[in-house]
Amino acid sequence: MQQLLYSGGESFIEIKTIERQLIKELKRNGLWNYGKEAITHTLHDIERFKKFITLIQDNAISSEEKYSAAIYVKTFNNSLKLLSNMIDERDFSIFYNYYVLDKNRNIISDALNIDVTTISRTKYKALRVLSIILYPDLNMLDMII
Repeated sequence: MQQLLYSGGESFIEIKTIERQLIKELKRNGLWNYGKEAITHTLHDIERFKKFITLIQDNAISSEEKYSAAIYVKTFNNSLKLLSNMIDERDFSIFYNYYVLDKNRNIISDALNIDVTTISRTKYKALRVLSIILYPDLNMLDMII
């Protein structure tokens, strides 16, 4: 582990290589806790987003509640737009279909003609990126701890 520490004078590529090796070593020893709290909050936010979309369409709800829901939906939608700009179109489609539209992996796999394990990896990677967008502080805290 000592050889992985920064000693000065390394190029950017060398530093990135050292960083990757350090993260790999931390993961191997169970010390890398990549944003678990942020992921949990992000999953909760996705469920809230879906609930508020339904709430906006409900005529029995007051205009104040609809307004509050609309503000949240708009804000979360901006985060989704940022996510879509940061990842491939296919990856965003997988993420959106799985987490927002509640389609299962097999349906998405058949529609996109890709392996189910690829769906699992891709949806989780996109979720991590969204968690960084929504909760950069929690992700940084988890990286430091």
